[in-house]
Amino acid sequence: SKGQDLFVILGDSITNGFGMPYEDIYWVKMQKKVLLDKRIKDKIKFVAISDYGNDLNESIDTLVDVKDNFNAPVKHIMYQFNLNDLRPPNNNEDKNMKLETNYFREIFNKLQHSSISKSVFINAVTHYMGSAKRNLKNCGNFNKYSWDDYSFTFGSKGFEELSKQAWTEFENQLENLKLISDDMGAELAIFISPLIYDIDINGIHKYHSPKFINYDCATIDPRAEISQIANKLNIKVFDPKDYLKKGFDSYIEEGNFEPFFYTADPNHFNSKASEYIADYLYFNLFNKKSD
Repeated sequence: SKGQDLFVILGDSITNGFGMPYEDIYWVKMQKKVLLDKRIKDKIKFVAISDYGNDLNESIDTLVDVKDNFNAPVKHIMYQFNLNDLRPPNNNEDKNMKLETNYFREIFNKLQHSSISKSVFINAVTHYMGSAKRNLKNCGNFNKYSWDDYSFTFGSKGFEELSKQAWTEFENQLENLKLISDDMGAELAIFISPLIYDIDINGIHKYHSPKFINYDCATIDPRAEISQIANKLNIKVFDPKDYLKKGFDSYIEEGNFEPFFYTADPNHFNSKASEYIADYLYFNLFNKKSD
């Protein structure tokens, strides 16, 4: 509407609202806060450009395709970074891995996005199939079957060279997005979407164990890597991990456990966590005093 600036969010299934009603998606909750903020009121409208499995490159392509169709100025662009986003540039080995992996992902995606996704049994089976693979493989045992969604982001041993390529490609993509944002007159930010492993270090959630991702195999700290790249490109980074963990721990301390992630799903936070994340992002984006 007239007088509104657009806040565009680029993301994947998390920004697309996986597993929750539209009203519970974190950026929709942020939109509600705009209506209560007398300083901002209805001057900002949030727009999500997202789809299941989108990585940064796909998000940029979509943004370029639609940016000329916006009917209001874009003042903010925020990229929702998922810790499973990174892939090395396509080489033959990676293409083979992606083709074989995508076949099984397509099957599970169809299950997850259907009514059967509400079955704890299906979620548990999917979870333990993946976790067993991560738990049983030795560090440095490089083969196309030993990788998982987090291998390149964390630089799993045996994937060091491909991980370096993935991070270099990611930095190039971010630099491209920064140029696009600057050209549009928009401020660019990164939102790091937390994993269950960031907040539930004792495996309190059902069908969850913090041992199922072997951090001893990691050679890269993704958050440190993102911070370094963002500082170089002058991009703000918002990471609600500590705030979310504090909220989760508060429930545990008072003896009232509340799940913050879906059953047997380490990647998708639920509506409870969504509220915390919306609060964190909104405060840091709009209410924090300038340094």
